[in-house]
Amino acid sequence: MEEEEEEDEHEGKKREEEEEEEEEREEEEEEEEEKKKKKKKRKKKKKKKKRKLKKVENAEETLSKGSLLNWSTIMMTIRYKSRDADIQRCRYTEIQR
Repeated sequence: MEEEEEEDEHEGKKREEEEEEEEEREEEEEEEEEKKKKKKKRKKKKKKKKRKLKKVENAEETLSKGSLLNWSTIMMTIRYKSRDADIQRCRYTEIQR
């Protein structure tokens, strides 16, 4: 009787340990997935920023060639070049000259 109870307790402890290990593994996997998602999001954001900068460079190139100016080109150049309002104003006055 006592031996059976001891075996039951031993098996119960083993089960608890296995369950804990399984929970830890699941948590680790979830953390890894979150890290991957964040990394992917950062990469996507970088790519988007790169595209915007490329558009700005193309717009500046167009402006420097002296081709026809349209309002959207000017605004795009101003908007994406820098977030600082003073620099944006300077750029706008340079474009108008």
